[in-house]
Amino acid sequence: DRVIFMHQGRVHEAGAPDELFANPQTAELRQFLSSIH
Repeated sequence: DRVIFMHQGRVHEAGAPDELFANPQTAELRQFLSSIH
């Protein structure tokens, strides 16, 4: 399975869910993850 994280209509990150949740590469994904945890 793959997850794609989009922000303002653009793909910011894509990959396996475990990888994205464990090691987000962009500030936008980190901010999103902190808002749901």
